[in-house]
Amino acid sequence: MILQYRYRRLIKMLRLLKLVFVVLILLGGAVIVYAYVGDLSPTQVNVSAPVALDGG
Repeated sequence: MILQYRYRRLIKMLRLLKLVFVVLILLGGAVIVYAYVGDLSPTQVNVSAPVALDGG
């Protein structure tokens, strides 16, 4: 009886671990797909500012 309880508990724990592993794989895949498909480049803006140089 006690062995059956421990066995069932072990099976539940392994199922939970398997679920966590699958979710982590899916999240990693989503991040990789977003990195390739999403627009991650920064916007470029021309900046012009006067510069004062000391001529010595």
